[in-house]
Amino acid sequence: MIEFFRSCDWIANVFGIVVVLVTYAIGLWKWLLFKIRIQKIDSVIPSQFESTWSAASGKHIATVAIVDDQPLDFPIDELTLAGFNISSFTQVHLVDIPKLASYDIVFLDIKGIVKDNPEYGGLILIAELRRINPTQKICAVSSRTFDPTATEFFKQADSQKKKPLTAQECKAVIETFIQQVFDVANVISNARAVYASMPPKQKKVVLNDFKHSLLHNEGADVFDSTLSAAKVNTSEMRRVVVLLYRMIHHAC
Repeated sequence: MIEFFRSCDWIANVFGIVVVLVTYAIGLWKWLLFKIRIQKIDSVIPSQFESTWSAASGKHIATVAIVDDQPLDFPIDELTLAGFNISSFTQVHLVDIPKLASYDIVFLDIKGIVKDNPEYGGLILIAELRRINPTQKICAVSSRTFDPTATEFFKQADSQKKKPLTAQECKAVIETFIQQVFDVANVISNARAVYASMPPKQKKVVLNDFKHSLLHNEGADVFDSTLSAAKVNTSEMRRVVVLLYRMIHHAC
């Protein structure tokens, strides 16, 4: 009997080795999963972020520009009192287009708003805004009953309204646009796709900068400058990542 158990020692040894190897493999697998996790854009997204985000959250950070040479056609004071972040411009220059493209939502007239080209400036402006920021939401407005140039202008807009606008009309447009711009599932999906397309070294820099900016409560403009310094030069890539940052920064 003793000889039998002695003969089984090798089985025990093999079993012990197998247990050690399996334990090591499991530990290695968990470590690899952790490394993969922290190297993804998801590592900066709070666990309850997607489920707790709401349209009300978007309202707090959405930026709205009204570009019209007749500002009294808009209930700007009422919209501001309602909690919307409104900026009003009676006229702009073509060199101001990049600044205007940074707004989430724009109400845009076709005539008299561009100093460089009062007659057709609105048509030029909307085309450039579409090129620079395709996801910006634009509501085209006009008081004219008929204008041949307005057809192309209105085609490029997400919504069309006749002036003057009531507070109820403006609120309905803005709230609809906010839901579309700050669609949390879509924003996260776009950020993942953009991040996946980055070179490995750039991914690491972007993640570190994202975490650093959140930790130090830096504004989105500062974070955007950081991305530019990190050579994230594609405006579309920066726009997507910065939008996610704005939302998480507000949620935190």
